[in-house]
Amino acid sequence: ELGGTVKWNEPADPSRVSVYNLYLAKNPIGLGRSQIEGSTSVGTNFAYAPAETASGNYDFFVVYTASWLVEQTTPVALEFV
Repeated sequence: ELGGTVKWNEPADPSRVSVYNLYLAKNPIGLGRSQIEGSTSVGTNFAYAPAETASGNYDFFVVYTASWLVEQTTPVALEFV
């Protein structure tokens, strides 16, 4: 089971980013992703995975940026063991 703070680096130019979305995923490109909590505002480069979040068949946290129009297609990934 998982829990705690997940941090990432914001893009160099976040002017077109509205929010960040944190997911559990089966691989680093977001296969079978499942969102954790809600979206995180720009200017915040971390989110909390609630204590005792079941890891299930997932091996990665992935973070996607999203604009008011669309979510990016390629996330940043962090593998957990």
